[in-house]
Amino acid sequence: MGARGTEEFTLGAPRAGTTPPHRPTGRARAWPVLPWVACALALIVAAVAVAPAPPPGVSPWGYLPHLRERPELAWQLESTEVTGAWAFGGVLAVADLSGVAGMDARSGRERWRLDARAPRCTSDGTLLTCLTRREDAVLVVDPDSGATNRWDVPDAVAAIAYEDGVVAVTTSGLTRIDADGRALWTQPRTLGAPVAEGPAVIDGWLFVSVLGPVGGLVPLDVETGEPGDLEVVGRSVSRVREGLWTSSADGTIRLFARDQQQHQVGDPRDYVATVSDPALLAEPLPRTQSQWSPLALLPGVALGSVDGTRVAALDTSTGHELWRRELVMGWIETPLVDEETMVTTVLDPATGSRSTVQAIDARTGADRWRLERPGHIRTMIGGNRHLYLLDAFGVTAWELSR
Repeated sequence: MGARGTEEFTLGAPRAGTTPPHRPTGRARAWPVLPWVACALALIVAAVAVAPAPPPGVSPWGYLPHLRERPELAWQLESTEVTGAWAFGGVLAVADLSGVAGMDARSGRERWRLDARAPRCTSDGTLLTCLTRREDAVLVVDPDSGATNRWDVPDAVAAIAYEDGVVAVTTSGLTRIDADGRALWTQPRTLGAPVAEGPAVIDGWLFVSVLGPVGGLVPLDVETGEPGDLEVVGRSVSRVREGLWTSSADGTIRLFARDQQQHQVGDPRDYVATVSDPALLAEPLPRTQSQWSPLALLPGVALGSVDGTRVAALDTSTGHELWRRELVMGWIETPLVDEETMVTTVLDPATGSRSTVQAIDARTGADRWRLERPGHIRTMIGGNRHLYLLDAFGVTAWELSR
């Protein structure tokens, strides 16, 4: 970041429209084009054509490049009402109790805002879908511009964009609605079970997890609404992170990652959901005599939690323990990794709070860097070459080295 100072912002700006930006029409005045101008325009067009696309959010497997060096604070959003955030290419969508805003990933400036009371939002990696409870309206939002399309879904409690329509969870069932507002199918669900996570559509299957003893619903075929075969999709689904869900049945754990092939794990000791490259999942993890629970898999190294208070690393080719150190992580912690670093929030056993982010060298166990926050870190996500931390005081964006 160099000498650029920290920029602070608060939510509140002109509302985004509910239709795509207007394209002016009418007759434009024609100007003669000089040869050198034509050449310059051709070079600009060529440069735009080959320019890389904006970097996406963190991969479903928790891979985020450039974690080796300590990131620099780029900007922060001060708010005690932030409820969630989702990374897109060039934009961080931030929801609070009064609406959702699109923040420019580099500067933190607000590009657009939609007013909605305590919106519940989901992401399919491309579009943001938000439910406004008061109006029973489902809004599908273009995260770059804030332009929206609306579906009226009575008694909706959660929804996700799919193709040219939406899939919604209501108080009585699940339904898929097309672009004209017609229900293509409806499937009843157990009443009185609040939605915990989702919905999400991955590899043609609809995933929803609910609270209580019911657990996750059986994945549904998003085209027909019919429940999937337990031998194919399992049951008891749960969300690991954005774009990655698991299901289990008869001792087999299945991992469903957005835009990737399903992975099956026959032995729970081989289950790991944070990897620098999913191709590493093809080989079984090394065995150890310790009570070792896998946390992350990097080239040549597997990291795991030992007794909940320590982390150990194993050489994946030999099974030899490379190092062991004290590090208390939450039992549902989902760290981030690159090819040689693991980044995680650290739990303070005395207070039960996670106010520290720690980066560890996967080969040696040495500290790479630490970030200290004044309050409990609720969420850590990555994307747009940034690490985003959500806590009781708002959002901080940390720019990663390039």
